[in-house]
Amino acid sequence: MHSLHIAHVVGFYVPGLGYEENCLPVEQARQGHNVCIVTSRRSPFPPHFTVSTVPSGGQSRTEQTSGGDPPVELHRLPSTPSLHGQVVLLGLWRTLKRLRPDIVHAHGALAPNSIQCLLFANSIGYSLFIDDHSHELNLHADHGVRAGYVRLLAVLYRNFERSVCAFLPIHSSSTNILHERLGVPLGKLVPHELGADHLLFAPSATHRQNRRQLLGLSNQDIMLISTGKFTRDKDLDMLIRAVSLLPSYGDRVIVLLAGHIERESKEEIEELAGRLGVTNRLRFQPFVPHSDLPGYYNAADIGVWPGAPSITVLEALATGLSCVLPLDEPAYRTIHDRGAALGFRRRDPASLADSINKLLSNAAYRLEIPKSCRRLIEEKLSWQAVCTRTLAVYDQLSHEKGLVA
Repeated sequence: MHSLHIAHVVGFYVPGLGYEENCLPVEQARQGHNVCIVTSRRSPFPPHFTVSTVPSGGQSRTEQTSGGDPPVELHRLPSTPSLHGQVVLLGLWRTLKRLRPDIVHAHGALAPNSIQCLLFANSIGYSLFIDDHSHELNLHADHGVRAGYVRLLAVLYRNFERSVCAFLPIHSSSTNILHERLGVPLGKLVPHELGADHLLFAPSATHRQNRRQLLGLSNQDIMLISTGKFTRDKDLDMLIRAVSLLPSYGDRVIVLLAGHIERESKEEIEELAGRLGVTNRLRFQPFVPHSDLPGYYNAADIGVWPGAPSITVLEALATGLSCVLPLDEPAYRTIHDRGAALGFRRRDPASLADSINKLLSNAAYRLEIPKSCRRLIEEKLSWQAVCTRTLAVYDQLSHEKGLVA
């Protein structure tokens, strides 16, 4: 494949995280392509949540991403204020006209910036691919303004269907939203996946020993970990209830919640832990830099993500961490199909406790599941593998449309 000029367009970009917009462009650059990211100068996080500096102000700004090899050019544009987590990028047409990309990869079919890319595609002349991570659990678009917004998007996508080479849903819930809510024909949907950095996230006895020592854990302590941005649909209450159903392990079971959580939600979790008598087992870690996460996953004994899906699960699997995940979650279907995690019935704390106990009491599970985790990531869900498949989709569908020579 010849070198492509690829522009990723996304509403927000925060350096130092493990999201698709952080990792896929860097991997595409590593594979020899000219890649840039066009985004806003805003952060999706509240002011007190400091991952790294996101510049403020109203002027456009060009930077280089950190940690990439080679680096990826980052174009920060002024935007409208965030409304329901969405922004309109100001000056996007002018920026894309100047950059002249072969491929525009827009992130989020429901995002205004993707609609902007849709409207500009024919006049500028790029091949447009739109990925989507939407989930019925957090769509909340059955009534009011949000329902009207989704209906408007359906009209736009229907009228400008030929401007999109393909939509790239990451799981079946995204597929259903694109097809049933937005009216995208099934023939326009190409399954997409998220990945993990299998070189950064890898099993390490040294990481385990060092991090457990820093956390003050003994060899007898059992650490359960969950990471990410903790919204209400992550069902942390189910994890606390499940831990209260593991009395035979006493205070040896420690729950570490590493990630951003709103103060009100944190207080609710602490109040629930107090009522159930497990306060002394609960720990919060406000934010862990992406580069430090491998140490935490290696230090843990079990990963638990009881609710809405998180990309951090893939990173935990890459370290060989045995995980417990909802059986009915479409985003985890590949993981369950490959036997790389134990399942449980969502919102059933007894079922979750049973799966946790099965891992703690069954040596065969503890030995076999980590091997399956690592194989799955290396063979299918590393960013390197995901990137290769994504580039093949670009190449095939752009040629079919006659937009890339």
